[in-house]
Amino acid sequence: MNVEDVLQQAQNQYANGFAAAALSLVVKTLACKQDARMYRVAATYACAAHDVPTAKAMFAKVSPQFQAAIEQKCQQENINLREP
Repeated sequence: MNVEDVLQQAQNQYANGFAAAALSLVVKTLACKQDARMYRVAATYACAAHDVPTAKAMFAKVSPQFQAAIEQKCQQENINLREP
């Protein structure tokens, strides 16, 4: 699997309003490669897809310096990542 190609496909899906499909693609890439960027993207897409468990799991793996932007995006989707 070419991770960058799949991420580009995910970005295209997200940009076209298909957050769940985008999230699915990113989760597949996480099986091959895990890094800070991947977790940030996964958390953002999970919030847009209203997949709260995945959003929380991915958010927990994001460095604190990047959490504020993700948290704000999730709040726009009425998702609170900090509540149990």
